Amino acid sequence: MIKVSVIVPIYNVSKYLNQCLDSLASQTIEDSIFQVILIDDGSTDSSGEIADRFVNKYPNFEVYHTSNQGVSLSRKFGVTKAKGEYIGFVDSDDYCDYDMFREMLEEAERNDLDIVACRNYSFTDKGVEDSITTSLYDDKIINNYQEVFDSVITHTIIDGSESVVLWNKLYKRRLFDDYEVDFGRDILEDYLVNMQCLKHIKRFMQISKPLYYYRISENSLSRSFKIEIFDRLLEVQLKKEELFQDEFSKDADLVSRANHWFMKYVESIAKSLYLFDSGDLNRDEYMIRVLSNQIVLKKAKEQVRAGSRSLFSKFVSKGYYKQLIALVKVYSAIYKVIK
Repeated sequence: MIKVSVIVPIYNVSKYLNQCLDSLASQTIEDSIFQVILIDDGSTDSSGEIADRFVNKYPNFEVYHTSNQGVSLSRKFGVTKAKGEYIGFVDSDDYCDYDMFREMLEEAERNDLDIVACRNYSFTDKGVEDSITTSLYDDKIINNYQEVFDSVITHTIIDGSESVVLWNKLYKRRLFDDYEVDFGRDILEDYLVNMQCLKHIKRFMQISKPLYYYRISENSLSRSFKIEIFDRLLEVQLKKEELFQDEFSKDADLVSRANHWFMKYVESIAKSLYLFDSGDLNRDEYMIRVLSNQIVLKKAKEQVRAGSRSLFSKFVSKGYYKQLIALVKVYSAIYKVIK
């Protein structure tokens, strides 16, 4: 019987893929209970051939070659092929500690967990950095939904004070079988999936030991601006308000913290717009469309009324769009010089 299925979306990562797949092939969990599902998402480099070599060498590996559809749909497709009692996700440019899935499965089964997570190291081509700051809920077994909400959801989904990702977790497969999980569209996808899964669990634990190695891109300024990012943000925001409407209706402070997360994300979109290549996009027009959106305006005004000191929210609430654009341009120019 398969206990753990791990899904690895792959797209043009031949430079890093061997390291990733080697780490999965060397896991100390028994191969007979461990399924590795590779989704070659229409790669145009040698990634597909590398995946094929691992499948030919390791019986518990399997690969599916698909047309390019993006990481979100690749993960969704992978879930349909998963046979394990628990499902995990690994990014193909990262790698795992050899003990990762054995240790996580042991904790999950010992404590009947719906989700088990672990800490991680971050690294670049220059070397490994320290693990992320200790979490509020490390090594603590959470055994009811209210505690999951107070300890985990509030700090990850509501106010964003702690990051939330897919690749450091094992999820009970019932979360995907019993609920129609929306995997999103390649922006905020980890946040969206975790939002839905966390809503439906009672037992959670995060191991304080770092077992996952997350690659940090060293050429962040060479990225392109994703025009659809604002529309995806609005979709996620509406989904969050729908899922947690009962909690929001009872707690004004919770609403304020959620608004803070939303406005900080809008601010990050504004900064990214002028930092990264945006092709032929008229940046100022796009920025005004974002800032004048009725949901953004409503959240900004609510933040100001709640006593927020955010200069960004204050400018938006008063309709000072041109002045705000000028400030963001100055910030972006300075950032580029510093970097």
